[in-house]
Amino acid sequence: MQYKRKGASGSRPKRKNGSPEHDIQVRVVDYLDDMESPPLYSATVGGVRVAMQTALRMKRAGYRKGIPDLLIFEPRHGRCGLALEIKTAMGKASPHQKEWQQKLNERGWCAKICKGLDECIQAIDEYFA
Repeated sequence: MQYKRKGASGSRPKRKNGSPEHDIQVRVVDYLDDMESPPLYSATVGGVRVAMQTALRMKRAGYRKGIPDLLIFEPRHGRCGLALEIKTAMGKASPHQKEWQQKLNERGWCAKICKGLDECIQAIDEYFA
């Protein structure tokens, strides 16, 4: 499947103090939405800066540190779904993120830590092949 970016100019507006991982994730979401049959998916709130009071409320409500950035709820090849932790080319997964990847894989998910847009798209294409 050929990836095409949304918008007339082919890109999203840049933020002054941007988040490269966020920008990659936005493009991955665009890719999912452009699929012939878009999968059921949701992003988590990892990487979003919130006030301490909000963070405490989220933790009490069940948010867990290290959960992957993107969860795709489509079973394929005997797997429950695809979980992607999105990093930049230079990014490094935290111990919590690695633990989530391991535990999800043990529980029947296909969980991957992807560096950059190309690795994310490759993981999606391989999962849905």
